[in-house]
Amino acid sequence: MILSRYNRESKCLDGTWELIPDPYESFDGQEIYKPKKEREYGRPLDFNLDNGYSVDIPASWGEVLNEFLYYEGWMWHTKKFSWDGEREGRVFLRLSGVNYKSQVWLNGEKLGSHEGGFTPFTFEVTESLEQGDNLLVVLVDNKRHEDYIPELRTDWYNFGGIHRSVELISVPESFIRNYKLETSLSEDQVKFSVRAWVDGFEEEKVLELKIPELGLEEELNSVGNSEFYSEFTLPRERVELWSTDNPKLYDVSLSYGEDSIDDRVGFREVEVEDGEILLNGESIWLRGISMHEEEVGKGRALDSTDVEKRFERLRELNCNFARLAHYPHTPEMAQKA
Repeated sequence: MILSRYNRESKCLDGTWELIPDPYESFDGQEIYKPKKEREYGRPLDFNLDNGYSVDIPASWGEVLNEFLYYEGWMWHTKKFSWDGEREGRVFLRLSGVNYKSQVWLNGEKLGSHEGGFTPFTFEVTESLEQGDNLLVVLVDNKRHEDYIPELRTDWYNFGGIHRSVELISVPESFIRNYKLETSLSEDQVKFSVRAWVDGFEEEKVLELKIPELGLEEELNSVGNSEFYSEFTLPRERVELWSTDNPKLYDVSLSYGEDSIDDRVGFREVEVEDGEILLNGESIWLRGISMHEEEVGKGRALDSTDVEKRFERLRELNCNFARLAHYPHTPEMAQKA
């Protein structure tokens, strides 16, 4: 499940982690993922959870540890953190980007696995968190394979690591998991299509959408035990459409019982007609560049300063377009745009 973070209450788990290389892929047999007091492996260990390579996460390990510049294989990431146990509702662990395959344990319990280096993934940890000290272990494997991204022969570098933030997100028992808002244009109207998904569906609760600047308050229709959908229209002159010259954004909020999320969204329509790209029905000439998610000395672990530098370069080149090659980049790029 992908849990969108939006304005959720969260605890950031970035900062110093311990990295432990495992080129022979043997430390799982020594129960590296368990707290010391629970480990049953009786022989001397080949690792020390408190004495690995200390690295500030997010990071690409080859950029911060020179001896692992070309290393591809297993790298254990461990993080000890405290939890006060006072929050109500449910708690999810969200990893925003780990390249490429990963397995995750919390306090010795395996939460699950994920494949793909550029999309977020979550695990519910409400019952797994312990009051006081906790141990989070993530096994990262960036070995290349013929059917992976990148594949065995590629023209871009295969950075390994936890490239984006790790956090604990607190939500009510019933919450909005994600939503999608799409627009289409006619000559005199703007049509809005809204779809939202909830977790912990309760029949008596209403899912409401608000766009205050447009004076909109709409209840979405339930179309299943966890899905809502509605369509509505507004006169075109009431809506200020997003464009490259005027990137207008509207505040959007959704609520469901005790839960709510806030977002900022631009409304526009992109079409291709007779070989031309149309933005809001008008032809547009795209001037831009293609860029990878890489920075010298950081690999793919970009922060907000790096994102701003990229937009400075785009403005210097008078671009109105950027191709983010060849995979989903950090969401901050889209939010900044």
